[in-house]
Amino acid sequence: MDLEPVHQLRDEALRLIAAVQTASDGNAPSVTGSQAGVRVTIDGQGTVSDVAVDGSWRQEAGARGLADHVLLAYQDASTSRLQHMLERIEENSARPPIEERLKAANSIPDPPRPSAAMTDQAMSRIRDLGGIRAATQDMIKALTAAGKETFESRQAEGGVVARANRQGEITYLNIDSTWAREVSDRSISQQVAAAMKGAQDLGVAAPSLDDLMWETPLGRAVGLMTERHE
Repeated sequence: MDLEPVHQLRDEALRLIAAVQTASDGNAPSVTGSQAGVRVTIDGQGTVSDVAVDGSWRQEAGARGLADHVLLAYQDASTSRLQHMLERIEENSARPPIEERLKAANSIPDPPRPSAAMTDQAMSRIRDLGGIRAATQDMIKALTAAGKETFESRQAEGGVVARANRQGEITYLNIDSTWAREVSDRSISQQVAAAMKGAQDLGVAAPSLDDLMWETPLGRAVGLMTERHE
């Protein structure tokens, strides 16, 4: 059997994975988005590092619209970061010479094969779950619910509330209009940045969807046939 196509496919997958990891590492530059007197800066991993509001937001956005403008600035920064990542992925995924690609691919050991006993045990568990289709549907439901979960951070005694998902993406921001009118722009900047970063930290610290997948009944069964088996 000619294994060259398999090696090439594995080589391409590893090359793309490496390119994505390099593009999203901590060395990526910070980017800033702006909207009506509001600036939001995120680092190379997408975490909010700074929020700055100046006096113009009070005329441009008003206290009630401030949170919306912060989110728009955040989305602007996130879009710029994504564009930068795509550019770096394209640069980092340039194909090396065929000799180097084959050497890299052939140096990767084949994954260990599960024993017959482990395979039988895994298939028995899957049958107990109602079969592959039912187990897969249950897993999808569990992961979908987990994917919708958000993590909340509150600052200024509830004057600022931010939520983020497991990927560290800000999904919600509320700034109490009465509080915002009574405090300085500097205080607003500090408290909003703290709330957004706090929510992101909570989100990324939570178990990832990949980890949760392996904790589902189907994931544990499949884990018997991989390096995750007990």
